[in-house]
Amino acid sequence: MYYRIDMDFLAFFQVTSNGILTGMIYGQMALALSVIYGVTRIINFAHGDMIVGAMLFLCVVSNTYISNLYLNFALMLMISIIAFFGLQKIVFNHLRLKTDGVQFITMAAVSIIVLNLLLLIFGTDTLTLSTPITLKSVNIFSIPLNYGKLIGAATALITTMSLFIFFKKTYIGKAIKSVSINPKGAFLIGLNQQKIFLITS
Repeated sequence: MYYRIDMDFLAFFQVTSNGILTGMIYGQMALALSVIYGVTRIINFAHGDMIVGAMLFLCVVSNTYISNLYLNFALMLMISIIAFFGLQKIVFNHLRLKTDGVQFITMAAVSIIVLNLLLLIFGTDTLTLSTPITLKSVNIFSIPLNYGKLIGAATALITTMSLFIFFKKTYIGKAIKSVSINPKGAFLIGLNQQKIFLITS
């Protein structure tokens, strides 16, 4: 009886811990989306689709071609930056002065296009990242936690803290906040809003 109760509590804490770790990763994604909207005033519906595409690329390359996960992550990061810069140039720059309805429909269309491209390239099968890091688990207070999720959550926490420090202490961070809070005032004091949009997106 006591053993069963202990096992129930262990399972509860394991599920709760995994949920918290996963939530921290999703929170980081939401924070990025919030920063983009705060500056550009455009809801990037394709934000999640592009993250999914980056993860699918990472899975395929790591499982098939290059076994070094860190090298693959750096490669994926560079490609993602190029893709977001391309989206900024092709879509965001033309939408900034459009009405909310036009922005909404255009970004929804971009999301649908990106999603269908991912289905065309990667198919509908589930892909998992099969590397030693993602397959390992760590016991913390007798609770087994996925090592990959721990790294992801720690990275999200460090990135979030660094982002807050960046906004509070650096000139570029303060400029981004200025454009977000008062675009007209930022223009009047000479801030280059185009560069701020490019950096944020």
